[in-house]
Amino acid sequence: MGSTSDRPSRRRFGGSPPEPHVLSESLERLLAIQRLGTTNELVELISKWRELVGERMATHATPRKIEDGELVVAVDHSAWATELRVGEAQLISRLKIQLPNATINRLKVHVRTVSDVE
Repeated sequence: MGSTSDRPSRRRFGGSPPEPHVLSESLERLLAIQRLGTTNELVELISKWRELVGERMATHATPRKIEDGELVVAVDHSAWATELRVGEAQLISRLKIQLPNATINRLKVHVRTVSDVE
């Protein structure tokens, strides 16, 4: 144990190392590729989620992405999906007040299945 020959090689292949990037720029690109919304919208939404929907709902519902003005939320039971859908107009109004720069006009709710969690 501990001999240098046991360690994997740290040698780089193919030339010089990649250029460093600002983390926020990398996150913006990743979110754009994954179509999850912008970093600012999603991060701000997640940070205020409990305040927006309440502690009980936040335990059962998770914002997943913002796409084309639509907030996609995953819930763990159909009863929570129904509650979110019934309160959609009120939630959208709160979102517009709390997140004035976010472009959220609609809500889409998915009930997670066991395979979604694994």
